[in-house]
Amino acid sequence: MTDYGGSKTPKNERGRWSQIKGYEGIYEISTLGEIRSLPHKDYMGRLYPGKNMKPLKHPRGYLGVGLCKDGVKKRYLIHRLVAMTFIPCTNADYVVNHK
Repeated sequence: MTDYGGSKTPKNERGRWSQIKGYEGIYEISTLGEIRSLPHKDYMGRLYPGKNMKPLKHPRGYLGVGLCKDGVKKRYLIHRLVAMTFIPCTNADYVVNHK
């Protein structure tokens, strides 16, 4: 079992999934830090399936990902996205530590 802010998740489970704040209907993140895009249509109506996203390694060793919305791409650290999504009252001044 792994402890995620008071909730216990068995290691063989894929974690709990939730939509990323500010990217609702576009991306989801799990309590384990996995990120996936959701199925969507482009401007011509073509359907694209959702897919798991591959994280990139930050120069300091942290894992990050680039999220796009309305043609604007923004980079995020994955542990920060997990905190923003699953821990209530996370603001920009809080420091998110992880193991």
